Amino acid sequence: MVNHKGPLKQELLDARANPAVYQQVWKTPLWKAPCASPGCCVASFACLYCAAYKLHKRALYNDMSRYICCAGTCPCSGRLGESQCPELCMALEVFFCFPINVSSTRFMIQDQMRIQNTQCDNCLIGTMLICNYLACLCSIFACIASLAGMPGSEAVQEASQLINCIAQWLWCSVCTCMQVQHHVQLNERDSTMGPGANPMAAPVQQEMARPPPGGYPALPPTRAPQAIPKAPLPATHADCHPVHLSA
Repeated sequence: MVNHKGPLKQELLDARANPAVYQQVWKTPLWKAPCASPGCCVASFACLYCAAYKLHKRALYNDMSRYICCAGTCPCSGRLGESQCPELCMALEVFFCFPINVSSTRFMIQDQMRIQNTQCDNCLIGTMLICNYLACLCSIFACIASLAGMPGSEAVQEASQLINCIAQWLWCSVCTCMQVQHHVQLNERDSTMGPGANPMAAPVQQEMARPPPGGYPALPPTRAPQAIPKAPLPATHADCHPVHLSA
């Protein structure tokens, strides 16, 4: 994954907004992802960070030399010495910037395979984001009410905790489905390309064919071309009966 800057980044954003470019769809919808790979679903829900690390690495074709922090989406990307120790930098990114890591993995897969989200996918992701924003606002309001000593501040805090709990469960559920969706799509990509294929790798240097020991066998002698005899021309009526012209 390269760090897109300037016109190239704007060109990529314009391509994402153009439905004619991203015509493919995910192999499994977001709401069907747990049934498509139950094992991955359980593992992703049990440890979101480990699943995010593995999937981001797979999206890079397991080539950590191409890793850039947050896939080039942040101003600090490419300036933190990722090339010196990419594994440690990715682990820190997953732990401290988990939402950006998951979203950047999704963007990489979509850019590679020209995939667009369905309306159902956008609805689920949008609902999850709205609930988290609402939980943040409720927490701020509950904090202000508690500091100001407003009547009923305890009820506001309890309502804020309930909304936070719902938002967290929704966040974990949608992120798990997203990571399972990424896992299924990467399996499809790898199976199509074949085992061990890496389109980002440099082409293999080709060698000229060498003659076998003892050299190549001699070719049989060729015959000189023979002249084809010409067939005699057929006699014409004028040759058989000459015409005498009288004065």
